[in-house]
Amino acid sequence: MNPVTGQALDLSLSRLRSVSPVHLEYLRNMGVQASLTASLLRDGQLWGLIACHHATPRQVSPEIREFAGWMARGLSDQIALLEEQHRRREIARLKHCRDHIIDAMRQGTRLSALLGGPALADVLGAIGADGVALIHGAKLATGGATPEPSRILDLVERLSARHADDPPQLFATDCLSAHLEDTADLAATAAGVAIFSLDAAQSIKLIWFRDEQLRHVTWGGNPDKAVHRPPGANWSAATADAGVGRNWTRPGNSAR
Repeated sequence: MNPVTGQALDLSLSRLRSVSPVHLEYLRNMGVQASLTASLLRDGQLWGLIACHHATPRQVSPEIREFAGWMARGLSDQIALLEEQHRRREIARLKHCRDHIIDAMRQGTRLSALLGGPALADVLGAIGADGVALIHGAKLATGGATPEPSRILDLVERLSARHADDPPQLFATDCLSAHLEDTADLAATAAGVAIFSLDAAQSIKLIWFRDEQLRHVTWGGNPDKAVHRPPGANWSAATADAGVGRNWTRPGNSAR
């Protein structure tokens, strides 16, 4: 603690610092008696870790520590490069799909017609969706994997009612059931939903759907069981699956 401010000290760049007692207990329970950790940074944020464990006490020389830091920095640079290359390829792919849609509409093709023709792949690919629906008043056109028309109209009406006073032009979520409790059964086609209003009156809406993407988390024990055990003890492995869609993030769009 800082004796002047009373706040915790920032030890991010400290070379000599104590290790959390909980972490030490965790290592002991795994039979680890020496460890070396190097941080992988991406744009100044922690991206991951290189964690090395040894079963017997081991003194790591300054040269080895320096080499580990150099290796972590080099790997961080490679990660940043690969992610930037992937981001640019994805932006180019999305732009290609959107350009095709714009060209078709300039030639007089209605958006509703695009949902039922060869251009459907571009409509879905423009935002990386699995299904799409267009609502114009009481009319509904769909393409790809979507819920039943009655369920689509119902969920859009209920979501719109939640924001009746200040309707957003764009609403996006990767977990529809977190907003509408009785929609968990739609996860196969509408785990994630993005709704975009095409007019000021909110009478024309374009809805994209993303199906369920299971997220596997392997715990050291059952995460729903309220039992305290020492960290790293002999837990029986348990896996928790959360059914949600892929995040609506850039470059797909700017909302989550």
